[in-house]
Amino acid sequence: MTINTNTLPQHVQAAIARFEQDKATYTELQERLGNIHQKLEKHRKSADAMQTQSEQLGIQWRDAFRKSDGELTKEIRAMKNGETEARDFAQEYTALVETLTPEFEVCQLETARLRGKHLESLNSLKNIYADHQLTASAEKLFSLPEAKPFLMALNHKFNEIHSGAENKVLFNQIPYDDVVDNMKIKMEWRLIKDALKLFLVGADTDQTEDGLNQYHEVEISSIELESYSPARAQRLMTRITAAIQ
Repeated sequence: MTINTNTLPQHVQAAIARFEQDKATYTELQERLGNIHQKLEKHRKSADAMQTQSEQLGIQWRDAFRKSDGELTKEIRAMKNGETEARDFAQEYTALVETLTPEFEVCQLETARLRGKHLESLNSLKNIYADHQLTASAEKLFSLPEAKPFLMALNHKFNEIHSGAENKVLFNQIPYDDVVDNMKIKMEWRLIKDALKLFLVGADTDQTEDGLNQYHEVEISSIELESYSPARAQRLMTRITAAIQ
């Protein structure tokens, strides 16, 4: 069952809104990148096809010209004109590719930048949502009568960490209070982790569309860059500016 986000605290709702906005902006540009890539591939294939046609017609009319002993027949002239026409179209398609390539590269970089933003907002949302779920769930769980023995045992173990004779000897040998405090914190967290680890197995693989599991990373496409590079963006813009001038 999916959670009604309207019942969540405002800061969690704000994190969800940021994630949804960043996701929508990224996927929109991802789609645009795909459309530009499709155009580039179409133009490249057309240029290759026209070039191949031009070369084949060139071979054909020259072969026919030799066989006719230099007589310019209507068919030879048609093949010769076809060769020139196909070569011209190949050049035009290549020019279209060259014109569209900078736009594709700029879109690639912007898509990579927005993907980074999408992943950042997703990570932020999951952390904020997890904090909320920890607090809300703990209040419900530990208010149950069955939780009292667990809390009493945990509290006893915490007291042992701070005041137990064995640990006192260890702590008294350390001259720095901050080191001692950090050691106590680590021991407490280890205690909690050991107590809960049996119940954590498989918890993060639950596929129920609830809470954290309803927010996912958008799959990256094969034509996208793995990461955004400001240096590459600067070099590209410098090249484009120089080409325009």
